[in-house]
Amino acid sequence: MKYVSLCTLILVTFALASCQSGQPKLEGPVVEVMDVPTFAQALKDDPKAQLVDVRTPAEYQGGTIEGSRHINFYGEDFTAQLEAQLDKNQPVYIFCRSGNRSGKAAVMMEELGFKKVYDLDGGIMAWNGLRGY
Repeated sequence: MKYVSLCTLILVTFALASCQSGQPKLEGPVVEVMDVPTFAQALKDDPKAQLVDVRTPAEYQGGTIEGSRHINFYGEDFTAQLEAQLDKNQPVYIFCRSGNRSGKAAVMMEELGFKKVYDLDGGIMAWNGLRGY
């Protein structure tokens, strides 16, 4: 009976591990998710900060973080714009409305060879204090 339980446990462990392997990673050696105070301080301390707002043009026009440049996540040339406008060897600070698009963009940037990407946890909503952060 112990043998059957052990085999079942091993099979369940492998099944769960294989389910997670297909999901994009949100954080690792290249991508770091930061809360608002940490993100704000890092921007302040980094004179070469490349700050990128990946929201839609309408969202961007509604207000953004000072000093950000706009690269629309939904634009047909999104990855081309990332590569054209940003230095892959310098840290990039990225945000969207809530953190979903910027998380996906950060993973894409890692795949494109960016060395360090800081993703604002909770996006501009958190930055503006709209989600209780």
